[in-house]
Amino acid sequence: DKPNTPASLITFETICQPDLLTIDRYSGDVIVKSDIDWEKVKVIRCIVYASSVAAVKNTATLTVTVNNINDGSPVFPMSFYSMSVFENTPAGTTIASITATDPEQDTLTYSIGSSIFNINSSTGAVTLNSIPDYETQTSYLVSITA
Repeated sequence: DKPNTPASLITFETICQPDLLTIDRYSGDVIVKSDIDWEKVKVIRCIVYASSVAAVKNTATLTVTVNNINDGSPVFPMSFYSMSVFENTPAGTTIASITATDPEQDTLTYSIGSSIFNINSSTGAVTLNSIPDYETQTSYLVSITA
């Protein structure tokens, strides 16, 4: 059939399991119908039907592998931590251990917004970078992220 004539028109249909994808009837573009969550669906299998006006039909199998992204934020057991340390405590002393959990069990990396404190990026152990001096500063407010 000549291109761009009614006889050359191809239409598409699809059946997918689970029913999360569809296909544009005329372009053949595959369209996501609703959110796909890796925790619920790892693979989507579709049968694609292509038909022409001349009653020529063909099928193809489409397999979509869903990749995981970390869509869950880490959770700290508490939103605020308070601790005390004596002045002149040596630098390098561990003063706290802050941990969080990841809903998807991914490995967490910790960071801290402070120059006097350091955090072990793997374990969450908070140590002193320098010796605290009560006469210079009596308290610190820092932010820890995971």
